[in-house]
Amino acid sequence: MNARPTQTDVAREAGVSRALVSMALTGTGRVAPQTRNRIRAAASRLGYARNLSAANLATSTSPVIGVILPYLRNPFFEDLVAVIGRNAEAAGLLPLLATASNEVDRERLTMRRFRELQVRGVITVSPAVPREELQDYGESLPLVVVGESGLGGLVDTVRLDEDAAATRLIGHLAGRGWSYIGYLYDDVFQRDRGLAGRRQALITAARRAGVELTVHRVEGGVADVVGRLCEDVRDRRTAIIGHNDLLATEIASAVRSHGLMVGTDVGVAGYDDTSLARRSQADLTSVGQSIAEQGEAAVGWIASRALDQEQPARHIATPPLLSVRSST
Repeated sequence: MNARPTQTDVAREAGVSRALVSMALTGTGRVAPQTRNRIRAAASRLGYARNLSAANLATSTSPVIGVILPYLRNPFFEDLVAVIGRNAEAAGLLPLLATASNEVDRERLTMRRFRELQVRGVITVSPAVPREELQDYGESLPLVVVGESGLGGLVDTVRLDEDAAATRLIGHLAGRGWSYIGYLYDDVFQRDRGLAGRRQALITAARRAGVELTVHRVEGGVADVVGRLCEDVRDRRTAIIGHNDLLATEIASAVRSHGLMVGTDVGVAGYDDTSLARRSQADLTSVGQSIAEQGEAAVGWIASRALDQEQPARHIATPPLLSVRSST
């Protein structure tokens, strides 16, 4: 915990939400008098005082927006950065890109560096740092988190509607006769909180569709997991979903290495609908994330919150765009 009490600490002390603390202490929104008094009493006990110097960072006139990515090798991030760049340029802003390798300490260091630069705001994608820390960061500068929801406080969030995406994808696979589905993810996603949401959405959608779905973590090579899933393809129609297109292309290669045909013997699908999925040699069925809408919202929210730091948190869940190709 930080040495200086934060609004998250006050919320915990008062037994209310972080967003309610923000409204009570800044005078924005409607808060019952009794609740407001309880929050102010908790703030007083903890010695909380609004960090005006940090809040002033939100009024920065710097044209720079910080963008923090887990890594660069996923084409989805490349596509998202391109969208952010176009929207930033239209708003007279300049994105400054950093990667943190899904490491909490590197994310903290990068966020601190961006604050020292007094950037206009920060867009962070699938962060590994705890949610409470993200709420604290949101007190000091405009912050948008891509791939999260419901952070509250002053943090705006945008992500794919995972439930709708899973329903579309599982419905498509079931409709094509794939009765057994394996969902694969690998170690790089261990700190991605979106993993749990996607996994549960797929499990729920499969149950509703009446198909069997199993979840598999790829700890070694993809080929070993795919080999086990393909043992009974002659007896059951098997499809395999990769957590993203990058993993799905590896799955497709592994299927072929076992002497099986993708789309005929084994179905393969991914998420993100990146350039990898669209390549003719892959031709992967994939769920797109409406990144144009995500990027536009993220940049727009940074610009608007820089003018009014205390407005309540906003969230959108973007609709899935299922692109059906020969792999299923």
